[in-house]
Amino acid sequence: MTPSGMEQATFRFVAQHLNHCVTRVAVVVVVVVVVVVVVVVVIVVAKKSSHYRPGQILRVSGGRGSQNFKTIGG
Repeated sequence: MTPSGMEQATFRFVAQHLNHCVTRVAVVVVVVVVVVVVVVVVIVVAKKSSHYRPGQILRVSGGRGSQNFKTIGG
């Protein structure tokens, strides 16, 4: 059923165009959300798996079992 004064072909064309636009916007929104979630997960995993701690003491190789130590970030 079409509104009065509008041909059925015109109404169908407009409806298909609007449906196409809405579908395209929905796909873009889904892609953006997925990308944001992946980036957040990568950042969280990287922070949790980082072994760096401020003031951490690292053994610095000096050859022959050297006991040289170096403090980083502190």
